[in-house]
Amino acid sequence: MQTPKVFELTGVENYQKIVDEHPFATLIHSVNEGDSISADAQHIPFYWHCDKDGNHYLHGHIARANTLWQHSLASPTALCVFQGPQAYITPNWYPTKQQHGKAVPTWNYVVVHIRGTVSFIHDKGWLESMLVTLTEKMENNIEKGQKTVWQLSDAPQEYIQKMLAGIVGLEIAIESIEAQCKLSQNQPAVNHEGVIQGLQKSSQIGAAPMVKIMQLNKIESAD
Repeated sequence: MQTPKVFELTGVENYQKIVDEHPFATLIHSVNEGDSISADAQHIPFYWHCDKDGNHYLHGHIARANTLWQHSLASPTALCVFQGPQAYITPNWYPTKQQHGKAVPTWNYVVVHIRGTVSFIHDKGWLESMLVTLTEKMENNIEKGQKTVWQLSDAPQEYIQKMLAGIVGLEIAIESIEAQCKLSQNQPAVNHEGVIQGLQKSSQIGAAPMVKIMQLNKIESAD
């Protein structure tokens, strides 16, 4: 991923926050197909796990019917892409456009690329623990502080065991992370504010989340 320095996002706590808030990732991997190698993609919710030794992982699962776990991976390393808020930015939102017209459209977005070694896990104890944690995180994302959340224990144990037999666990040992947070940091402060005001009136699906992250992050805009 080509990342200009001004848009580079660093810090494990920032990476983890994006994963927590946008857990549905695209897992890109390569598989052997006879004499050739092909690329494939899966779409999977993950959560970030740090063990007692400080090792970082992504945990999730796929259906046992998904042949990913049966394929001979061309490489044990895969790429997970977590896409945060994104929105189209029109030059019409830049006050400086009225002065000199030197402006073109762009796109604001937040994205995290995580590379790591993939392991497939069949142990039911691990799978159940993973589902408890994943469910807890997803339920809490629905409404912060809600009094009633669905828990794995709400379903009959016999039913849960049957469901566990139908999935395979995914553990990705994190090896490298690249992240980009493009929020108009390369624009003068007046344009940065103009983008926020424009997005507040925009009907784009990603407009409201982009406004929120631009307001929460204190951007030091170029003057």
